[in-house]
Amino acid sequence: MPGGLRLEEIVARLEGVLQGDGAVVVSQVGTLLSAGAGQIRFLANLKFGHNIGDGAERDDQIQIGHNGSIGDQAAVAGCVGVAGSTRMDRRCAAGATGMIIGYLELGDDVHISAGIMVTRSLPRIGQ
Repeated sequence: MPGGLRLEEIVARLEGVLQGDGAVVVSQVGTLLSAGAGQIRFLANLKFGHNIGDGAERDDQIQIGHNGSIGDQAAVAGCVGVAGSTRMDRRCAAGATGMIIGYLELGDDVHISAGIMVTRSLPRIGQ
């Protein structure tokens, strides 16, 4: 991929629908290891692989670091940052502008309020 791919080429490969300027050149394209049904409409660092669970809801302008994982039916609001190798399990939720530092686990059903920074793993709710 010397020089990059035009956005319209990427959309065609994903069998998606282009909204906007398809002539934009994307200089680096990474690998999305898996994604559930629905639109991929978020900002993610695809330099490394990610796993996005089935039914996961992602708002616009989120950042997912290297090897990040978002579980089935999880919800991530706008401007959330998920640092590298962090795993959000099933039905987790992160409110707008929430930040989760790297190499952590958020267990099933853990919810993070808007504007909160998570600095340790939360393997179960109520911690």
